[in-house]
Amino acid sequence: MLPAAASVYTEGLWAQRALTVKAGLDEAMRRWRSGDKEGAKAEVDAVRRGSFLPELEPLIRRDVDPRLATELEYRFGLVREAMGRPSEVALQETLDKLTARLDEGAAKLDEKRSVMR
Repeated sequence: MLPAAASVYTEGLWAQRALTVKAGLDEAMRRWRSGDKEGAKAEVDAVRRGSFLPELEPLIRRDVDPRLATELEYRFGLVREAMGRPSEVALQETLDKLTARLDEGAAKLDEKRSVMR
């Protein structure tokens, strides 16, 4: 079930939703840094399914660009994959690309004042 707020636009709604996704990704990084790589991957999956897919992904696909929605899905996979490797620098770069593109999509949704229908 979608939050009611997603059906009524409020200023900065989608930037706030992107912050929720990024907070989950930050938690995944904390877990990864502590050595819990499987927990970190699970956190990426959880934030993707729980925060990104229900609202941001379909609206970005519908109101911004379907290619961006597909790219974001792909980038979630890249982050998860990078968490299986030892390089924190490479992981951080991969994560930064995902969050930058996510911020772009959310900004465009806010610009359009998109809502769930």
